[in-house]
Amino acid sequence: MQLCKKQWLFIVLFVLAGLFASYASYLAFTKTLVNIYVEKMPDGAWIVSDNVVSEYNASQWAEENDIATGDRIIKIDGHSPDEDISVSRFGKIGTADILEVIKDGKRIVHHVQNEHSISYLVYCVILPGIIFVMLLLFSIFLLQKTEAKNVPSITLILFFLATGCGYVSGATAGLGDMIIRLGNTLGVLFCLVLLLHFLLSYFDLLHTRGRILLTLVYFTSTLLYVAEGFVSFAKIKEYFLTVYVVKLTFYSIVFLINLIVILLQYFHYRRTRKEAIMKVMLTGICVSYFPYVGLVTLPKTLFGFELIQTEVAVSFLFYLPVSFYYLVTAKQLLDIDFLLNRLKYYLLLSLLPSVLILLICMYVIGYSPNGMVSWLQLSLATYLIITLLFFAKETLDYELRHILFREKLNFQSSLDRFSREIMRVMKVVELDERLLAEIRDTLQVKAVSIAEIEPNQRKVHWLEGYPAPSTENIIQVLQKNSVMKIGDIVTDESGVFIHMGERNQNLAFVWLQNKPNQTQFNIDEIIWLKTMIRYVGLVYENLFLIEKLSDELEESLQKQKGVSPWLLRLFFRMSEKERRRLASDLHDSALQEQIVWYRRLDKLITDTNTPEAVASELTHIREGLLDVIYQIRQVCNELRPPFLQEMGIVEVLEGLISYTQQQENFTITFAKGEIPSDLDPEISISLYRIVQELLRNAAKHACASSVHITLDCNNEHLILHYSDNGQGMAETELRSTFSHMGIVGIQERVRCLRGSILFQTDVGKGFDVHVTLPVDRIADTLLLDGKEIYP
Repeated sequence: MQLCKKQWLFIVLFVLAGLFASYASYLAFTKTLVNIYVEKMPDGAWIVSDNVVSEYNASQWAEENDIATGDRIIKIDGHSPDEDISVSRFGKIGTADILEVIKDGKRIVHHVQNEHSISYLVYCVILPGIIFVMLLLFSIFLLQKTEAKNVPSITLILFFLATGCGYVSGATAGLGDMIIRLGNTLGVLFCLVLLLHFLLSYFDLLHTRGRILLTLVYFTSTLLYVAEGFVSFAKIKEYFLTVYVVKLTFYSIVFLINLIVILLQYFHYRRTRKEAIMKVMLTGICVSYFPYVGLVTLPKTLFGFELIQTEVAVSFLFYLPVSFYYLVTAKQLLDIDFLLNRLKYYLLLSLLPSVLILLICMYVIGYSPNGMVSWLQLSLATYLIITLLFFAKETLDYELRHILFREKLNFQSSLDRFSREIMRVMKVVELDERLLAEIRDTLQVKAVSIAEIEPNQRKVHWLEGYPAPSTENIIQVLQKNSVMKIGDIVTDESGVFIHMGERNQNLAFVWLQNKPNQTQFNIDEIIWLKTMIRYVGLVYENLFLIEKLSDELEESLQKQKGVSPWLLRLFFRMSEKERRRLASDLHDSALQEQIVWYRRLDKLITDTNTPEAVASELTHIREGLLDVIYQIRQVCNELRPPFLQEMGIVEVLEGLISYTQQQENFTITFAKGEIPSDLDPEISISLYRIVQELLRNAAKHACASSVHITLDCNNEHLILHYSDNGQGMAETELRSTFSHMGIVGIQERVRCLRGSILFQTDVGKGFDVHVTLPVDRIADTLLLDGKEIYP
């Protein structure tokens, strides 16, 4: 019921706002704003005021009809100026049909024609009407989505209505109509106050300080509204200008308060998902209100002039409903960071040409201090126009570059083609050949080469392409530019040198002969060359690594020295990763399905309708299914030791030993020393696998009755000792087991961790293993040409 009452209240408010906007638009279309401030002389005569016209509201109609300061007003619509409501209340002529004036001793009768220019209709009738309708529709949309106690939405609706009413009545506020005057003052005074209320409630800032600030602002705006109404109705026109200036000052202050609030909230949310929303909201408010506050209100209050026309400044309010509607309806926001960064960049670029154009105009036309306002307006217009031209240039460049700059398009096509073809290249030689062919085809140069230079021996080795004419000249040029990055370009008389990086501790570069027409390489060609070289450098590093790895593996097999430790570690890592994946799959699929079927079977057994014989058989099946579930869980635990990092290696080994004792017919004693809690994960899992394999071997082959395990640590090494009283084996038999993945797996794990292992066994004397591992983590590096390239 409360929601319905609130909706009806807003519906009435919407209707009143619509009637007010219609009445204001009617007056703006049918009446002509004369807007001449007048002053009553001691002899009772009314003359055109001098200071107000020139400083605040210069009348366009008065200028067009040659009415100047000091002219005497005789009659307004056939009556004395004392009888005119607008003159008596505001000290100015708002509108009139006939105006009688004495100018230079001559009596002149002016007939005010209700003929409006196109700009007047656009800025004062059409655009305000469109913006009001948009704000009204958006308010209705919000009302449908708003709950009864949603303070931010309610204040936002009121803010839109106040803004729309204030804007639509702006052109007719000077006509002297009290309904329009009071409605316009209400909208202008309270729109930014309601915006502040919305921001404080939306960001949950209505605590003690926020509420005090909001109360103070509401009180001040209400006081100013009552003061202007009192001055108008009491016809105290002497104070009307003072109230007007105070109102403009208050409007500017409230705008700055809103700006500070939203800036503080932006910095609060700048690293969160709301950052883009905050930037769009901040941009919308600044674009909508800054032209009026910064270019009209503040200059008019402080210096007595406007930098742009009020109608133009207020028209920026069009962006306000657009931005808020975009925030509500858009599923994905524009990249506001990209737009703001471009704006800052173009504003910076526009500064110098704007100053130069202004200085040239001052020199040609001649600077006059009396025209300061015009020069400021010219400089502002020039600055904004150049900035807009930069934005337009970017858009036109994107749309027309494929027509006007075909060479640039060729470079892009070349990069795309080269990147696709390079994916099939598997050797460095093929990569070099493809690079040279692409440079020759794209740049149309005859001679292009790849070479390596030995700085110490002053030698140049040409790898591919046509050699350069002078090796000594090349060495001198490159030595002068010894500090170079990949893609850096050096030129000399013979051509262009592009640094490719290092190959086999030598400096690699591409050399290009000068173009046939003896012109320099342009900026697009240089950017293309740098991009190609940098891309090739990345591909070369990968190919170089693959070739080196292949060579090392081949050399290892030829020398029969076994697999490298780093490669063993890689294999074991891959094995552990696959174990984790398999354990996860078993747990998430097979085990869960087994549990589901177990519960369904248990429910069937407990059902009273199940025959007793069937229930007994089902009970046996249930017990077997429970054993299978337990075995799957145990397999998952063996594949992936649970809580190894959280519990530590000691507790995990104790769990493994406890489980093994339950399953096997031998006793296990486990002695432990002080083991570091921050043991490297790779060392922990290796110790677990070693003990796991030794216990499995004791269960399957040793026929032992007693197993003893000791784990201790000194400052630098972990020491694992295993012994059993099993049947043992001969040394020759121990060696033959290296063809299997049992004992040899233990040995390879120890070797990859740079540890040592010692086996002691004989027939009938049990099996003894002594393992020593370094405590510190071994760096995963592979040295090629003295450099660490893995991982």
